[in-house]
Amino acid sequence: MARDAILKAERTDTRTLVLEAAKKVLRHEAKIADIEKELVQSHLQRLHKGTVETFETSSIHLELLTSLRWINHYTAQMVESLSV
Repeated sequence: MARDAILKAERTDTRTLVLEAAKKVLRHEAKIADIEKELVQSHLQRLHKGTVETFETSSIHLELLTSLRWINHYTAQMVESLSV
């Protein structure tokens, strides 16, 4: 019986930790989106200035930002499915 109580408490503690982490993800979702927008704007400004390195790495930079946007989006969707 004591073992069952301990296992139940551990599951409850784990669920609490997961839910707290999920809430944190949702709080930061908008902030991450704002940072991504700032990074895109600064990249476009560098392109406008004609920085050679920016032209050479532009596709990599934009692909990375797009990937980060999708990671943020899918992470938030997974968290929302937990009904936080």
